[in-house]
Amino acid sequence: MGAAGTVGRLIEQERAVCADLEAVLLAEREALESFSSEAVSRCVREKSVLQGELARLVESRRQAVRMLAGELGMNTDDGRIVPLLQRLPQPVATELREAVGALRKGLIRTRRIQRVNGALIDESLRLVGEVIQAYSQFLPGTRYDRRAMVKPGPTPDGIDQRA
Repeated sequence: MGAAGTVGRLIEQERAVCADLEAVLLAEREALESFSSEAVSRCVREKSVLQGELARLVESRRQAVRMLAGELGMNTDDGRIVPLLQRLPQPVATELREAVGALRKGLIRTRRIQRVNGALIDESLRLVGEVIQAYSQFLPGTRYDRRAMVKPGPTPDGIDQRA
């Protein structure tokens, strides 16, 4: 069955991209924990590329599943393979079931890491907000430029104190 082989290859490609994404997310976590803005930016770019690739593969797999459904005389509008497995020969069905299971496990790990990274980002933003608030209380007029670099306001020596 040609379509079943295509579906299997696409699932394996999705799993590989998901594993790459997991590695980038773990690198992003390290970058967040070490406050390395350059590393975080690099990870964000890499994530974007991998997420785009994953979306492309998902759509290709869904199309291949629809083709497989047609070969089996079935219909699957949502592109899900699980309902088709019972109609496939046992070795093919088992192989695809295992591939789907491995992909799901990878997606669950990736989502878990994304949630943790999101919490780290939220906490970092909260802390940065507190630091900015503290600066503004002690150094009135302090501003931040586009790169989040401090542009101090007037210092006590620079304030015209003539009355």
